[in-house]
Amino acid sequence: MAFDLDDDELRATREMKNLDRDLIVGEYVRTKDGKIGIFKGYNNNRKSQWACKVELQGMKFWKYYAEEYIEKHSNQLMKLIKNKDILKLKTSDSKEVFFIGVDEDTSDVKYEEIITDIKNGEIELLGILTSQQFEADYYKVGGKNK
Repeated sequence: MAFDLDDDELRATREMKNLDRDLIVGEYVRTKDGKIGIFKGYNNNRKSQWACKVELQGMKFWKYYAEEYIEKHSNQLMKLIKNKDILKLKTSDSKEVFFIGVDEDTSDVKYEEIITDIKNGEIELLGILTSQQFEADYYKVGGKNK
């Protein structure tokens, strides 16, 4: 039988189980398969295994992941950005919307420039298309998809 835990019960259970990460309800999470969602709490399934309850965009129901399957978590969406992701951005002065891909050939300096511009409010982060999502769904021009 599944049930939700309040914050005190969750802390006590995590201490008992020696779980090292401290996921906080409402944080953004990124899974190992490139899904980004919002952490909604822990559930105990019928097999007495703890699962992270994650709300994914466009899905009607929660998705449950083993905690080891959560790759990154933060209260700031931009901290989930990884190399090869595609970012939807908007400039603060012209309100121009554009997309930029950060690939393995992009220098760390350029990547840090983008992050700094987001932090400084010069660019607004509107969305992230993870590299895994892109690789799964893009149409390769002039040939077959991989």
